[in-house]
Amino acid sequence: MLALMCWPILICVFALPIPRSHAAQKETSEKLIVSRHIIDRPIIDGKLDDAVWAQGAVLTEFHEVLPDEYDMPSESMEIRVLHDDQFIYVAAVLYVANPEKISAFQMVQGKTYDSDDRFHVVLDTFHDRRNGYFFQLNPNGVRRDALILDNSKFIEEWDGIWLGKSRIDKDRWTAEMAIPFKSLSFNPNRSTWGINFGRVIASNGELISWASQGINVKAWAPSAAGQIRGLDGLKQGLGLDIRPGITFTGSKEFANGKEDAVFEPSLDIFYKPTPTVTIAGTINTNFSSTESDEAQVNLSRFSIQLPEKREFFLQDAGVFEFAGLTGNGRPFFSRRIGLSGDGRAIDIDGGIKLTGRYENMNFGLLSVVEDPSMSDGSGNLLVGRVTTNIWEESSVGVIVTHGNPSANQSNSLVGTDFLYRSKWGDGEVIQARTWLQQTDSEDVFGNNKAFGAEIRLPNDKHSAHLSFAEIQDNFNPALGFVNRNGTRTYSVGYAFRKRPDYRSIESTDAWLGYDLITNQHNQLESQSISFGTGLSTRAQDLVGYQFNQQIEVVDTPFNISEGVIIPVGRYEFRSHNLFYGTGVHRKLSIDGEFNWGEFFGGHRTSTRLITTIKPNKHLSISAGLEVNQVRLPLGDFITRLGSVRADLAFNSSWAWLNFVQYDNVSGIAIVNSRLRWSPDAGKEFFVVLKHAFSETNGSFNSAQTEIGMRFVFTFRY
Repeated sequence: MLALMCWPILICVFALPIPRSHAAQKETSEKLIVSRHIIDRPIIDGKLDDAVWAQGAVLTEFHEVLPDEYDMPSESMEIRVLHDDQFIYVAAVLYVANPEKISAFQMVQGKTYDSDDRFHVVLDTFHDRRNGYFFQLNPNGVRRDALILDNSKFIEEWDGIWLGKSRIDKDRWTAEMAIPFKSLSFNPNRSTWGINFGRVIASNGELISWASQGINVKAWAPSAAGQIRGLDGLKQGLGLDIRPGITFTGSKEFANGKEDAVFEPSLDIFYKPTPTVTIAGTINTNFSSTESDEAQVNLSRFSIQLPEKREFFLQDAGVFEFAGLTGNGRPFFSRRIGLSGDGRAIDIDGGIKLTGRYENMNFGLLSVVEDPSMSDGSGNLLVGRVTTNIWEESSVGVIVTHGNPSANQSNSLVGTDFLYRSKWGDGEVIQARTWLQQTDSEDVFGNNKAFGAEIRLPNDKHSAHLSFAEIQDNFNPALGFVNRNGTRTYSVGYAFRKRPDYRSIESTDAWLGYDLITNQHNQLESQSISFGTGLSTRAQDLVGYQFNQQIEVVDTPFNISEGVIIPVGRYEFRSHNLFYGTGVHRKLSIDGEFNWGEFFGGHRTSTRLITTIKPNKHLSISAGLEVNQVRLPLGDFITRLGSVRADLAFNSSWAWLNFVQYDNVSGIAIVNSRLRWSPDAGKEFFVVLKHAFSETNGSFNSAQTEIGMRFVFTFRY
């Protein structure tokens, strides 16, 4: 109790160093750049020594967004923009007073790099101030891209084809991009787009931008962008990408000696009949190059989601998002396609995806045919999604699904959602949603709806939400995700953030939340009250504490561990959670969590620790351990989950990626090793080894092994 009383005092004591000054002024007009059409193309090598760059206007006026919006940045930068008929070109010179402070650890293409310095470009190609594209480079030339939806969704699953290189010099690092118009959807009759530029200095948490719209609006939001003019005569050619692939997979099951070898060609085709519409098709899709799922320890009564990792389904995934739902009640979850309920891969004979935009309407259509000899369900699956933009940042939409991948019974779903998003006061954002879904399953009648509403203030200083959702007993989205039927969920929360005017402290935070879940007769099932506080520094270190008080009403006994049962009853328990971490830009970083308290009539202590070592840009080693020690009236048990990652990047094209994990619940250890060559976007070669060991009486024996090779090359026309 004494520690809880002293926590606010400790936060105040930490916030005492030197104040910062505020000099820059808020922008009063929209920023503008005019792009010049060129004939001679620059060579994209990060050097910026091509004479053609002298033809571009130079941007030098940038300001902080974080930690102090509109302050002068600690480092200067210069941006140039040019274009020809096929590409838009961006060059950035990012000056550094002390080159030793440049953070540049990630060299593996396709990996995130929150630990690194970075430069990004945002393109709002329809200039609707709500949707756009995001392109980013770190000092090692590692590319990162994303789709931006409704100024609030950052869809990193999108994978575009573009060129980008970087170079580190003695007093700067430089970035050079060439973004093909073939990779973008846009209105060819509009010569004005939205554009923005940003820079992150990882060592001090500084975010620098060309244009911004207040701390409550993300720096990458298209609504915050300036304008680029002069984009006339843009061409996409035929708008055709052909991506043939060759895959070899060999496997062996040691228990029965069964061996198998498969050699298959595959083909992905992407065609833009217009600059605003994309048709994607796949034949003989193969997922052997994806990494094994990370094991998770589940101590609840309800199933958990595993993330999607397959490229075909990740492409343009944001189009099919519905009402912001990511958990219980989600109408479409692509993980249900091509995988059986036990995680076994099911071959996909073919699939087609149509995505695009017509005036203010965004649409997506996905049709997939699973191999009928392997599928447990109908095998023919369909998803359709349409949203219409209304007002400044609001939208209304419809989603439909048809097909059942897990059972040979008919199933369909129809849903509609409405998003209201606006700004008020001094740039504060208000967001409200309502949604309704209904499923139609064979031999099931009535009580098959799900609906909800939410109002949210997702702002920096004051953040709050209030929501309600009902998932009825017979609601069954066969292509979606439901892990708790027959419930009504109420949630309310508030968070307050203080950004002190001191050089070392980024923010102090406090929050309070309340969640209530009842059945459809308003009888209590779960209740949670939580409050906490935390502190983060501008070097990205953090520490925090949260208190939780829960009530769980168990109406059906369930096994929480082998031989340990949670009986029927009402359980009230309190717990404490301490979390901490160091800035990921450091060569040695730590992310940890310690939880202790009551648990279903007993006691639980949980420890999670992840340590990452990055001695240089070529090598990254991360080791994680999660241990749960549980003592209950009907038995005690311990769960252990350990993992190790070791990524070795020879350069920005070649990498050897290794992942090992083990948990004592399943008693399975998995080794996943991939040698990857990715010289440019759209070109990849993999050699993948997966090997599983099963634990018996303290010894490990080989259970299954699989080796695969895959080569993919994209031809553009």
